[in-house]
Amino acid sequence: MSALEVFPEVYGQWRAALHDGWRVTDPELLEQCLPRIADAHGRLSGEIPPVDELDERGRAAAEYVDQYVIDQNGVTDAHREALAAQLAPWTLNDFALVIWLHDADVRARVLLGIDEGPDERELTEAPALAEGRLSEFPVTDPAFGARLASFMNAVHSRKVIDLETAELGRLRNALHQQCLL
Repeated sequence: MSALEVFPEVYGQWRAALHDGWRVTDPELLEQCLPRIADAHGRLSGEIPPVDELDERGRAAAEYVDQYVIDQNGVTDAHREALAAQLAPWTLNDFALVIWLHDADVRARVLLGIDEGPDERELTEAPALAEGRLSEFPVTDPAFGARLASFMNAVHSRKVIDLETAELGRLRNALHQQCLL
C-alpha cells in the first residue's frame, strides 16, 4: 500500500476525479500534455516533441502546461487566450483543472517516492460522492465540478492535521496564490 492509499476514501475520490478528467478534456490533447508534466518533475515518460513542432492547438496547450508546471502564477492572459482560441469555450476551465489534477498527482508521487499508480482511465466503479459541499466549481462541467468538490469534501472530513499545521498550510497556499491576506 502506498502513502496515497492510507485513506481509501480520499484516494478513491482522487482517482475518480482523475478519471472524470478524461471525460471533460480532449484525450489526445491530454495525452500530449502528460509527458510534459512528468518531465517537469523528473519523471520522463516518453519523448516530448518541441513546442515548435506541434500544431497550433498542441502548441497552445504545451505552452500553457509548460508554464503552469513551473509556476502557475506565470500563466499569462496570452497563454489563456491562445488556449481558449483552440478549445471549445466551455472546456477551458475543465482543461485547466485537469492539468492541475495531473500536476498535483505527479508532484505528490515524486515527493512521496511512489511510482506511477494505476491508470485512472481503467477505473470501473467510482465511489459515491462524498457528503457535503465545501467547494463549488460553477464554470466547469457540472458532474466534474461535483467530483472535484467530493474529493475536497473527503479531504476536509479527515481530522489528521492539527489546526496550527492546517492554518500554516492555508497561509502558505494563499501566499503562493498571491492572495491578499
